[in-house]
Amino acid sequence: MNGRLGGIVFTSCNWDSIRESVQRYYAEHNILADAFWEDHVRKSNFYRMEQGGAVIGWFAVYAESILTLFWVCPEYADAAQELFFRARKYESVREAFVPTGDEFFLGLAMDYYTAVEKQAYFFRYTQREARDTIPNIVFTPADLVKDAESLNRAEGFFDDDLKNIRSGVAETLFLAKQNGTFVGFGVAEYAAILPGFASIGMYVLREHRQKGIACGILTALQDMVKTRGLTPISGCWYYNHNSKKSLESAGAYAASRLLRFHF
Repeated sequence: MNGRLGGIVFTSCNWDSIRESVQRYYAEHNILADAFWEDHVRKSNFYRMEQGGAVIGWFAVYAESILTLFWVCPEYADAAQELFFRARKYESVREAFVPTGDEFFLGLAMDYYTAVEKQAYFFRYTQREARDTIPNIVFTPADLVKDAESLNRAEGFFDDDLKNIRSGVAETLFLAKQNGTFVGFGVAEYAAILPGFASIGMYVLREHRQKGIACGILTALQDMVKTRGLTPISGCWYYNHNSKKSLESAGAYAASRLLRFHF
């Protein structure tokens, strides 16, 4: 062990004790991550690395097995590999979710992985016009009780979102209508970890697909969150090719990825 690391201790902490540091790190490095990643982070257990009462780093573990955050301050970066090795001994860590924009975390995960999977795409939106003709979409906030029958038509697609809404997480689910006809859903999740961003997504009812509805919902969501002073971003599972095409049609491009490392 590096001699100067002898006094470093890892202590359990809450999100609020590291929130500003995490937000500053992600902002300074322009790291992109969507609501899927954020949902896993906010449900993680958090730890600080401390020496002499000073915080020198932090990490987070989701479901006892997945590292979702890892950072060491520059003054201790030369010891990052050893500290990362120690962090992987906590709980039952076997994996890590790593946004490719987080070069520091990414490099450490690459040092130790045995396998890696492509988990998701993270998208930014451009100013170019949508490729498809945009239908006129009108949103109505979904009522979890009154609109239960309509929500069931999403075939479980929004199950996690509904759990978050019920638990008080700031996010909104909308019924999307075209000329009075119910055609699908839009969702906007307002970032708590990455302030200033809103993850937007959509679901189109089966009978209304291949009509440009997805592009219309995403375009309308972009306009809505921008009026609230937020930057729209999106994400989708790496192998959801139809969703990727819809996002690209609405002006998005895959700016980053989420990788799942196995140790």
